[in-house]
Amino acid sequence: MERRGRHNPAQNIEAGDARGYFAANQRVHRFFVRIAGNGALTAMHEAMTKRTRRERPLTLASAPRWSASMAEHAEIVAAALAGEAERAGAAMLAHLRRTGEAMADPSNFDPAD
Repeated sequence: MERRGRHNPAQNIEAGDARGYFAANQRVHRFFVRIAGNGALTAMHEAMTKRTRRERPLTLASAPRWSASMAEHAEIVAAALAGEAERAGAAMLAHLRRTGEAMADPSNFDPAD
């Protein structure tokens, strides 16, 4: 199934559309949270999303991070589709760590904000 326009993160990257990529990225994250069927995870994800809504787009401010994020998502999806829960979990943890590192990097933030 091919995704087009605002629903396709790869097209958002190619177009340099940071807002579109961020929206698509959020949909990917919500999808994984939803299919987990874990109420505690859902509540935690919602709380974290609200707390970081300003900073999160900044973690995707560079093309290399966009590409890395896409590759990380692809690895998570590939492992999940292959039924390899341990590999999917490890890929998800690595993705979360890299995202956290990007959010903690002061060079991602404009001091004028």
